Amino acid sequence: MWVNLGSIGALMMHRSRCFVTSAMGGFKINGPPRVGKGPMESEESLRSSNKASQPQPTQAGRIGLCQETIKEARRCLVNGDKQCTMKLIEELVKNQCHDGRLIGREVADEVRDLVHRLWLGSDYVENHEVMTWLMDLNASKKWKMKAIKVYDPRAFNNYVRRCVTEWDPANSQVIQNTFVRVSNVIAIEELLRREFKWDEWVMCRRLWRFVGVDINAFEKYGIDLCEWLSKLTANTLTDARWLGWFLTDLSLRVWKRYLELNLSTTNGISAIHFLMVLRQIKAPILIITRDGRKAPSLKYRITVPKTAWVWPISKAEAVELLRDLNRADLVKAIAAVVDGDGSVEYHDWTTALSITFGRYDNYEVNVIQELLQQQFGAETSVKRSDGKMDLKCYGDDAMYILSEILPYITHPLKLLRVELILAYHGKRIRHKEFERLYNMTKYEQRDVKRNHALEVVTQAAPQTHTHGQNYVIKTP
Repeated sequence: MWVNLGSIGALMMHRSRCFVTSAMGGFKINGPPRVGKGPMESEESLRSSNKASQPQPTQAGRIGLCQETIKEARRCLVNGDKQCTMKLIEELVKNQCHDGRLIGREVADEVRDLVHRLWLGSDYVENHEVMTWLMDLNASKKWKMKAIKVYDPRAFNNYVRRCVTEWDPANSQVIQNTFVRVSNVIAIEELLRREFKWDEWVMCRRLWRFVGVDINAFEKYGIDLCEWLSKLTANTLTDARWLGWFLTDLSLRVWKRYLELNLSTTNGISAIHFLMVLRQIKAPILIITRDGRKAPSLKYRITVPKTAWVWPISKAEAVELLRDLNRADLVKAIAAVVDGDGSVEYHDWTTALSITFGRYDNYEVNVIQELLQQQFGAETSVKRSDGKMDLKCYGDDAMYILSEILPYITHPLKLLRVELILAYHGKRIRHKEFERLYNMTKYEQRDVKRNHALEVVTQAAPQTHTHGQNYVIKTP
């Protein structure tokens, strides 16, 4: 059975625009002075000509000039003035503020971030203008790829061909209408909240009650069980978290010029989590299947243009990209891997973090193990059992990794366990109370958390509740 979960337009977390204005122009670092360029006929002018020329800016001065222009470009971005933003970025590139070897990596990353935010805030029609401008920018192709976070040269070439070479103004309106406008989504959400007393936080609380978690007991210690909703900010497929989800739970299916992104589960908590993950991009379709006596399986699906997926379609190639990510993007990707196939546990007075891999995923294990050691200084071990491999780390190493990825963990139960463990280590919770709360998060063999995905959706998902009534999705 197929159910369109976007039928009432409730896309809670869609991409938002963040563009803005300013009036400041660019700057010149090594150019001639702006005054005194004409013939110097007066005595005063002759005297001034004998003075020493103005000193050239120091390295600190160059950085300061770059940072001032970056601030102005951000103001333009926030005010929605793309022309101003692009003009200032051109000045930054002209004055080599984008070159980390000359100006420092931190400033260069800020320039790339401006380009990335400009790209993300453009719709399908504006992408033509931005990509055309980017291709004319006096910077290397590799820099341009990194700026819009497209790491596969083939995907980048597809972007250029689609946005510049094959762009057809006559079809622009058709392309735009394939996605719901952000302003329309916001209006529909406000209507639902006002008229039907609905919001995603109500859904979240229903989820926890259904799986037997005492919300009030956690809130007593300042732990917000619905904090995970505010962490779902990967509203473009260029966000490195999509790479991490792809390496674990997310599956792709190529269909001509489109890609189907699928997340499947029988798990009660994942039934809501997967729904919200895909909603960052587009309202998913729900497919309900049942095989014999097994628990019903839910599959969430969205379809996107093939060129929108900036990562490799092969997981073997995708895992290799982890090596090329900067620290911030690597943290996001690892958080998404933990969301998918990770587990957070506390036993024998020790915090344990593990990531599960398939029997033949030796290369994937080696890459992630190497990165955890290099980037986080974590000592890890690999345990093989029951046709799978578990990459594990314990104690302070596990706590350090969890503290780094905490801002990007979105899985409700894993995030709850991390918050609970941190509260315990911070001595905000006594041991006996910690054990009682932690036991609520455990999976038992016949627990409703494990094989009750359909029941959770019918009880908690926002589409099934209006005026307090339950509408159960029925299979044929």
